[in-house]
Amino acid sequence: MKHEKARALLEAFPVSPGAEIPPEMVRAMESLKGDAELEADFLRQRAFDHAAIEVLVRPDLPEGVHEQLAEIAEESVRHPATGEKSPARLLAMIGVGVSFLSVLALVAWLMLGGGKFAGTDEVVDVANLSNGASKEQYEAVDLRVRELGDWVAMKGIDGFHVPPKFAEFDVVGVRIIREKGAQIVEMLIPENRMFFYVFPAAPLGVDLGSPGKWRFLEIDRRVAALQEKNGTTFMIVFEGTKEDAEKLVADAP
Repeated sequence: MKHEKARALLEAFPVSPGAEIPPEMVRAMESLKGDAELEADFLRQRAFDHAAIEVLVRPDLPEGVHEQLAEIAEESVRHPATGEKSPARLLAMIGVGVSFLSVLALVAWLMLGGGKFAGTDEVVDVANLSNGASKEQYEAVDLRVRELGDWVAMKGIDGFHVPPKFAEFDVVGVRIIREKGAQIVEMLIPENRMFFYVFPAAPLGVDLGSPGKWRFLEIDRRVAALQEKNGTTFMIVFEGTKEDAEKLVADAP
């Protein structure tokens, strides 16, 4: 098999664990022998394919997405005139270097919101409330987060919710901010210089998808981790990366 054809096949063919490999792909894989560059490219593609498969089989894809992806896969290999399945159409995609699996993975990613969610801009605005704020703007307290419930209730705010894991963190300052019709509770957490926020989701148009599911948003050098329950959003903001935030909330229900 010619080097160019082998490369085109290997770059575009999704290699799934346990799946039967077509004879043409076997011949293409045999072309790897003695070609270090082609082998390295194939290994990179295989790693991407496996990562894409993880996206496609995610249980939290919105309802109906799996069916839509199946329809895309079915229609993309049918001849436009006859409606018959056409291997040539798939080979044509391969010939121009389009990875069929990567297209499906991209569709799934976009249907998941491309990493964003409704109200992303408003969440960024909330996360930026601490920028330039002076300590005089906060009411000094010496409490645990869970002990703020009564303090917040006396301010006329209902629905104060904090996941149990974060209820025992110390708070040294707190303030109530009114933003776009929402009353936002902002807490200064000395550990890792974090900020905790509690606010109603609806007035800000925030929709994180599944209640109780953690969502993450990187904002410059900071990261936000958010969870919504019963219409109330809890958010942590600190300097770090998405990976840091995922570790922080890993065992938080």
